[in-house]
Amino acid sequence: MRTKIIPDTTEVQGTDDPQLFKNFRRGNFSYFVPLDDGDYMVVLGFLEPDRARKIGERVFDVVANGETKLENFDVLQASRGRYRTAVDKSFTTVVYISSSISFRGWARPLCRISGSGSGSGNRSNRTVKRAPV
Repeated sequence: MRTKIIPDTTEVQGTDDPQLFKNFRRGNFSYFVPLDDGDYMVVLGFLEPDRARKIGERVFDVVANGETKLENFDVLQASRGRYRTAVDKSFTTVVYISSSISFRGWARPLCRISGSGSGSGNRSNRTVKRAPV
């Protein structure tokens, strides 16, 4: 299935960096990122832009390096039913050579992600680099 980046100019709540949420990617897709071996903190930014959606209608899993990190994740439920409200989810993952993160929706509508970031897991470097999709 093909995915595409979709621009969105509607106001975003719940974030200090609304620019991260001006685009989103929809579909079942994966990212493959070459990284040095080590532990990494991954931060994913989500929001539900579609007011026609209800809690339970957009549910998906996030798998990092073969391990399910978010299961049956519902962005609208995580935002307590508030549309256009940013929700960050973070987790750690171990990387050997490269990292993969997959988004798998089980029903229509498909999963959406707006922003992502990663940072080294060591205590001396707590910087998280964030970028739109």
